[in-house]
Amino acid sequence: MVIMILKLKIMKFKLYILLSSFIVIGACKKITDVEVNGGVPNFDVTVASTTYKVGDDVVFSLSGKADVISFFSGELYREYAYKEGRIIDLTIPSISFTSAVTGGAQNNQLSILASTDFNGVYNDTLKPALTDIRAATWTDITSRFTLGTTATFLASGNKSVADLLVTGKPLYIAFKYVTQPQNINGAARTWMIQSFALTGTSTFGILTLGDMTNSGLRIIDGSPVAAPTKSSISATRVTLLGNSFTATSDPSTECWAISRAFNAGKIDAGPDFPVGIKGVSNPTLNKYIYKYTKPGTYKVYFIASNANAYESKKIEKSVDITITP
Repeated sequence: MVIMILKLKIMKFKLYILLSSFIVIGACKKITDVEVNGGVPNFDVTVASTTYKVGDDVVFSLSGKADVISFFSGELYREYAYKEGRIIDLTIPSISFTSAVTGGAQNNQLSILASTDFNGVYNDTLKPALTDIRAATWTDITSRFTLGTTATFLASGNKSVADLLVTGKPLYIAFKYVTQPQNINGAARTWMIQSFALTGTSTFGILTLGDMTNSGLRIIDGSPVAAPTKSSISATRVTLLGNSFTATSDPSTECWAISRAFNAGKIDAGPDFPVGIKGVSNPTLNKYIYKYTKPGTYKVYFIASNANAYESKKIEKSVDITITP
């Protein structure tokens, strides 16, 4: 009797294992084989014409249904061909800015310099001020530019700095401001820099490597304790001011406004991204209208997709558009 009971328990256990296996297999199938709603989108794009003028409404007629639709216009940084990333060969970097000067009496306070061996340490509190900056080799390029002479901002000209480049090394740009003792040499002048830009030539045209908002310009004070500078930087302007002084404390001072490191040559611009024009919760999109601002031939892509939590089904449609002046 005991043997029979044991056999029955073993049979029940095997049956339990078998049923559990079916449940697991069924659950796995339910997770991995969930059908994407709508499957591959039945989606297409047509246009009434393939040629338009700058500023015209280019009407893309969309047919079929898709949960999500994104759009590559074919313009620079919106090209499907570079969705995985783009490397840009950038040559002939040039600098431009505008400058103005007011008040004071001192001459030759402002100079523009460049370095390819600055170590990027702007202010090490464990060292005397400007130690790392002065250790670098700086080339004075002031004479290349036209500087302001009054309170009216004057364009410096767009001047090449290609001759300063060293393969494999970054380029730093600095505005150096020196104040001589003011009791003897007269009051310091106020210099202002605006519209700073470092641009380069590439197969995609003229590209901006840095401007007033992303060049990383920062003030480094040469006498932060004895005679702190009053210079400052805003989103639109570098203002260089002399330090405060008295009859008994009137030293020579200098402060620098130095950019971040710029790299010319091969620049990794990262991937191009599309514009999302329809999401899952949006109604069916039957048309999309776009305006081009520059003439050229553009390879336009629409990416339509349906998806669930586990996979996505997509289809790509392209149209060639020519924009005339």
